[in-house]
Amino acid sequence: MDLARSSIVCDKMSQLRTASEMIQQEFKVIRLKDRFANPQDGYRDILMNVEMPNGHIVEVQLHLKGIIEVKNGVGHELYQEVRTIKAKIKMENRPATAAELAEIADAEQKMRAAYDAAYHGALDEAP
Repeated sequence: MDLARSSIVCDKMSQLRTASEMIQQEFKVIRLKDRFANPQDGYRDILMNVEMPNGHIVEVQLHLKGIIEVKNGVGHELYQEVRTIKAKIKMENRPATAAELAEIADAEQKMRAAYDAAYHGALDEAP
């Protein structure tokens, strides 16, 4: 569904919502995934599969600049940390240790905090 993909990066949440509304008014939206409504470890974006006038389906991603900055920095580092721990557990075909569970929980909490801070910084009004 995303052979052709584009991203729109906005500074403020109001800009992102306006862009989303404009796309939905202009194009047939086949699928919409709003991770502002349901964040994943604090990460938020909107993904749309949109039908173009020629019938092709493309993916449009709507992002906040601050969240992209976190994703390209500490967010990715923490995600990799969690993924590495989970992969080791799976490869060794065993349950996670208490220490591993604590490391995962700590990394996920740090991810949520970083993404939440970026999100709140993009709100037009103070939370």
